[in-house]
Amino acid sequence: MMFCDAVRLLRAIRPMEEYRYVGLGHWQFVDFELMRREVGVRSMVSIEIDTARKARYEENKPFAEIDLLFGDAFEKLQEIDLHVPTIAWLDYLSKLNSTGLRDLKLLTAELPPGSVVAATFNCRPDREDQRLDTLIRAVGSDVVPGDVREDALDIVGLPRIQRRILVEQLDAVASARTPAARLQQFMFLRYVDRAPMMFWASLIVDETVEEQAGSVPLSRLEQFRDGEDFLEVSVPWLTTREVISLNEQIRGGHVPSVRGLERDDCKAYANLHRWYPIVPLPF
Repeated sequence: MMFCDAVRLLRAIRPMEEYRYVGLGHWQFVDFELMRREVGVRSMVSIEIDTARKARYEENKPFAEIDLLFGDAFEKLQEIDLHVPTIAWLDYLSKLNSTGLRDLKLLTAELPPGSVVAATFNCRPDREDQRLDTLIRAVGSDVVPGDVREDALDIVGLPRIQRRILVEQLDAVASARTPAARLQQFMFLRYVDRAPMMFWASLIVDETVEEQAGSVPLSRLEQFRDGEDFLEVSVPWLTTREVISLNEQIRGGHVPSVRGLERDDCKAYANLHRWYPIVPLPF
């Protein structure tokens, strides 16, 4: 929902109906549902590496316009027309690695200006004495900045270093385009979904859309982050009864609290309730 909030503003560049959404598939298609209903994108491509359960993905596909491609993301991205304005969110379960960088470099090099490149990566730290070696093996020794130290790769530092590598690598690709482009970061989050995760999103901008991009009020969003400091997103697990009670208190201008709920959960809901599902969904 936070991401949808942001990309809806891209209508200042071109109508949302002209965009295509590209994601790494899952049989629940939650992000595809939101992109259609909340943003208005109709053309969609879902890439799924799980080739053993094609029938399940086909059966759960919510819209006929979703093209399902099965196989390696890098190979499948080269099969689609990358000259179409695109909102691409590659939702990886792994930490940042050379494979993810390769996929994102391809998108950064080929997608037209006004497109969005977004990615999710695991950011759980490795063992304290293995963190730097593990990162070097994952992305390559020539990619890891020379000033990165072992103690910088903790639960707070790892997402920042992964973001730094993303930005440095993709900026180099963007600047090599003709005409030269740049990446305008607008979201950087850390959250927990079974494991600590980071989410990063940027807009591709060059001289052909500079004026329109300047009119997109991304910086006014609560979730806007354009630097190395991430927004910490803590999503509490709540019942419908608890949500109703919290909503009533928030509408009344009170600091919300519910008997039996931790204060931190109440505070987290108060901070995020604008994006919380109207009816909580089972996890």
